[in-house]
Amino acid sequence: MDIVNIALVGATGRFSSDILNEIEHNNGFLLSNAVTREGNQHVGRSVSLISEYKKTNVEITDNFNNVSEADVIIDVTMRDAFINSNSGQYNSWMPQAEQR
Repeated sequence: MDIVNIALVGATGRFSSDILNEIEHNNGFLLSNAVTREGNQHVGRSVSLISEYKKTNVEITDNFNNVSEADVIIDVTMRDAFINSNSGQYNSWMPQAEQR
């Protein structure tokens, strides 16, 4: 079975801890990216420092620069956060992803 690389947007939120737990305990999933809002106190830290996720050492970022490495993007941000922050990043990232 192929490993599914997952990018988690909203990685420092409450719902993301459940998703990280599922990724941790499923051999078919691997976290490739953890994205949070700009200015979040956890940017630059390892996901393993704020969660039970220990499978890989993924640094929390506030951008979509490496999201194209993921097979699946899971976005668990609040609606207003998506509208105010993530939608612009998705729009700027999409042309790069289409070239892939």
